[in-house]
Amino acid sequence: AACRGKGAALVPHVDEIVACLAVSPSRLHALKILGCLKAKAWESHVPSIAACLDDANSEVRKQAFGLLGRVKVHALMLNVDAIVVKLRSSLSCERALKVLCRVESGGLARHVPAIASCLKDSDAAVQQGAAQLLCSMAIHLEPHVNAITACLTVASSRLHVLKVLDGLKTSAWEEQVCAIVGFLDDSAPEVRQQAFALLSRLNTEALIPHSGTMVSRLASSSSVSRELVFKVLCRLQPDALALHVPAIAVCLEDRKFAVQQHAFQLLCACKTHLVPHVDTILARLARSSSCALALRVLARIDREALASHVPAVANCLESGDSAVQHEAFRLLCCLGSSYLVPHVDAIVARLPERLSRTFALKVLGLLDPDCLASHVPAIAACLEEAEVQQSAFQLLCRIKDHLVFHVDAIVARLAERPSRKLALKLLAHLSPDFLVLHVPAIVGCLESGDSEVQQEAFHLLCECGKHLVPHIDAIVARFAWPSACKLALRVLACTDPEALAAHVPAIAICLEHGDSAVQQEAFRLLCQLDRDYLVPHVDAIVARLQERLSR
Repeated sequence: AACRGKGAALVPHVDEIVACLAVSPSRLHALKILGCLKAKAWESHVPSIAACLDDANSEVRKQAFGLLGRVKVHALMLNVDAIVVKLRSSLSCERALKVLCRVESGGLARHVPAIASCLKDSDAAVQQGAAQLLCSMAIHLEPHVNAITACLTVASSRLHVLKVLDGLKTSAWEEQVCAIVGFLDDSAPEVRQQAFALLSRLNTEALIPHSGTMVSRLASSSSVSRELVFKVLCRLQPDALALHVPAIAVCLEDRKFAVQQHAFQLLCACKTHLVPHVDTILARLARSSSCALALRVLARIDREALASHVPAVANCLESGDSAVQHEAFRLLCCLGSSYLVPHVDAIVARLPERLSRTFALKVLGLLDPDCLASHVPAIAACLEEAEVQQSAFQLLCRIKDHLVFHVDAIVARLAERPSRKLALKLLAHLSPDFLVLHVPAIVGCLESGDSEVQQEAFHLLCECGKHLVPHIDAIVARFAWPSACKLALRVLACTDPEALAAHVPAIAICLEHGDSAVQQEAFRLLCQLDRDYLVPHVDAIVARLQERLSR
């Protein structure tokens, strides 16, 4: 009858139809009949209809939900209690929440605990519905915060609870900060981000009492979580973090670059509190991942606190990482010479290491020359390395007043082709009196294929002048080398003519040299000799003429 449009005739009998809802076999039919009537005919029976929301028959539940969806809001308000009761049943909970979403928030204020309990439901749809309903009534939730936060113990409901809390004033959930901090390392990314969003709303004063709890989360296995913790910690004043420097310093080794940078920034902000923790930061120098940042942190510390740790910093000059070497060098430069002097030996010990010698030489260049007097041999050894030759040479030039005590060490460098030219330039700073014993080694450089080396050796030998006489045989022996012959003749021109008397035949042989410049030097040298020295060797000179004619 109702389906044929004769529902109006049934209105006087609504009570009898509703009574059929109490009987299971007739329940579905009764609901369908009521569905054909106007809502105002059965609005007073909402409790009875709501009772069908947890029926075992899904069609009954669906039909009851459809009817409640047609009820006007004011009618629902009058029957809220009957609907809220249905939240206790898993069969009716989801649909009951959807019905309650139509009720004004004020009418549900006293039912917040019951609604909040739905956040613990195992059904995600129920949790979602409860969260949406609670978010819509935020102004009524503060008295029931404990009931809401109690649901944080259920992993699946955490995200929904945190979203609900995000709609409240921070004063309502400040007591739950410790629990919220714990969720920064939750396995679910959404939970971590929501917890971070909540903590970001707190002012600095509210965070300070929980700084220890937050720092303890830095031990989390998740680098993403550590990054979020650091973002919160960065809002605190350095004084609040003073006791936590060791835990923060450990994060300089983190495998995630963003975490390392956050740790670095925090430690730099705490620079006035770092001195008691120097050893902790120095321990980070042993790890390649944290070394550069640890050095940059140490650069913020008072120089006096680092005075005894120069050797540890100097060790970093050996790193294969140019960034680490550069930071170690900068730090040593910042310390100044007065703090470096007691550790000169430790810095010089870095010179044999290929990776560290460049920066070690630069650091030594900051010191007073007197401090380096005993280290000339080690510095001179660097003349053999192309990449540091100039640095070593410049450093030795600064301490030239002390080179006289290490002539042997410098002369030893003449045997090595890469260091020959610079060693000769260093010897040029010395008085000829100190080079007497080393003339043969210098003469040997005349044979070098490098014209610059030959010129340096020539100028140095010319300075020796009167000291060359005992070594004339060594100089004359250079005639056998085409490249050294001309310079050897010019060197002999600086010696005592009397010492050359016995060597006229050897000089005369140079007159037939294929190089006209050599011939000219031999001629000039013979012309410088007194004729009395030439007379005994006329035959040798004439022999040169006969050889030329015979050709």
